[in-house]
Amino acid sequence: MKVTQWFPWMTKPVHVEVYQVKTPGNGKLFYRYWTGKHWSHKYLTPNDALSRREKSRSQDVTWRGLVKSSPSTSQKSASPQVQVIPSK
Repeated sequence: MKVTQWFPWMTKPVHVEVYQVKTPGNGKLFYRYWTGKHWSHKYLTPNDALSRREKSRSQDVTWRGLVKSSPSTSQKSASPQVQVIPSK
């Protein structure tokens, strides 16, 4: 899966969608949904984060975006597939 650079918690995402997040201290990776106003709880998969959007008490999140590909790009590419996470 292709991802963007890491962004600090002070920087909020522009797009409403699922992002990969890093847990402070141990650096474990999870996924959270950004609603445009708050972060959801953390989940193990992007699809879980997309389907569950309850507000988390923890809002200081270090995050990075998941790079999306167009269907024509992913079909032509011999590189690993990029998971497409639809925005709602």
